[in-house]
Amino acid sequence: MRKMGLQDLYIHPYRTPDEVAASLTRRQTQVFPESVWPSERGGLLWLRYIKEAERATRNHPRAFLSFDGLLADWRGTIARVSAQIGMDFSYGEASATAVDAFLDHSHKHETIIDGRVDLPELDRYVEDLRRLEREPAWGGHGFSDVGALNGIRERYLNKYVMALERKNNQLALDKKIPSPVDLSVGTHGRFEFKNLLHGLNVGIEDGATKPSAERITRALAEALRRTGHTLQVLQQQSAQAKSEESAALAAQIASHGANADALEAARSEIQDISSRLTETRAAADEAALNFSEAQRELTQVRAALRKAETELEQVSSRAECELRELARHSEQMQAETLNRSEKDNRLWQYRLKLEQAARAQSEGRLVRLRRSPLAALAMIAGSLTQSAKVKIWSREHCDRRLLVQSSGLFDAAWYCSYNSDLKGYEMDPIDHFVAYGSRELRSPGPRFCAIQYAEAYADVVEAPQEPLFHFLKYGNREGRKIFPVRSLSPSSER
Repeated sequence: MRKMGLQDLYIHPYRTPDEVAASLTRRQTQVFPESVWPSERGGLLWLRYIKEAERATRNHPRAFLSFDGLLADWRGTIARVSAQIGMDFSYGEASATAVDAFLDHSHKHETIIDGRVDLPELDRYVEDLRRLEREPAWGGHGFSDVGALNGIRERYLNKYVMALERKNNQLALDKKIPSPVDLSVGTHGRFEFKNLLHGLNVGIEDGATKPSAERITRALAEALRRTGHTLQVLQQQSAQAKSEESAALAAQIASHGANADALEAARSEIQDISSRLTETRAAADEAALNFSEAQRELTQVRAALRKAETELEQVSSRAECELRELARHSEQMQAETLNRSEKDNRLWQYRLKLEQAARAQSEGRLVRLRRSPLAALAMIAGSLTQSAKVKIWSREHCDRRLLVQSSGLFDAAWYCSYNSDLKGYEMDPIDHFVAYGSRELRSPGPRFCAIQYAEAYADVVEAPQEPLFHFLKYGNREGRKIFPVRSLSPSSER
């Protein structure tokens, strides 16, 4: 959007954390009846999304909008949002009628009743959001307090883990004698722990505290220990069943030793028992495989933690390098600014010297004119021609004019367009340059930059001499370099 020249404006809608947590719990338990969704889990999601959105929209035009405020007074809310982000939301009567018909309190499925609050630790953030509604640029909110946020995350994750433990214990009590079918409970438990690992990864990306990850790791280890215990119980029950059924089989064989049909039936029962024992052994092997998969998942989580720590160190290192580069660039810019100031000061002194030299030359010429009768007549003739708007230049001026004209470096059209103050001026552009422009360090054409020539050769400034005439008299023979005029405005060049 910024590359296209578009400005990004943000409208930040929000609901209270208790309503969001209740909505998530209702939705998840309807889809997955045995899932564990305490209010703390929904509060963690609410806090993360609100914090990320607030941080991402800082220093941008933004407005905060509560669900309750929109339902209560949508006209006042839209007027406030329009003023805060500087965007016109004008609407007609037909649009207002349509909005009134659309907005309905029945759309709000969760509402706090009788002041019930399940997540009191998030009340301060709700108050901060209400103040941000009035002052979107306010910076005193708690979303920047990383310590407080990590403390809440730690406590809520602990409560979530405890809820998972209670759920698993209840499932174990409801199904006292595990069977191959009952192993789905363990599979469900792994599903819940995978969800918990997803929440841990979210916390790591945001800089969550390490104790939360350690507690979750301990909870995973405890769950794995319980799975191993369940396997041992299964094996013991299998051995006991085998022993009991073998004894019963031996008694049947002893009591029906002479009966071949009974013996054949006993053999069939033995085969059936062996088949069940094989199935039990297969179930035990499957449980062992699930235990190995859980160990492998735990190893992957630990590797992800180490990778995240390494990436964080790399990001910190790159940030330090960029800060050093920025400091170096700032010092370089300061040095260039100081050098530019010194150059401007030298050019100003150089222009002052040229003006003083020209003034002294004019005063000397005036003294010579006053001493000579012929000069007096020339002055009278000059005053007469002044009234007729005709200028009689001195021989020195004519010689300088001829020198400039024959150089091929003077461009009359460019000189007038580049120096906008000459518009409407009745003097010939080349006469203006010879009489005034050269001393004012104006460039005669695009091929010769007077200021750059003076900056390149210090002896021209020390003399002082006008850049173009120095080049035409001496610099050209000496092989000195000339510089074209850069694409700057005349005021910037002068």
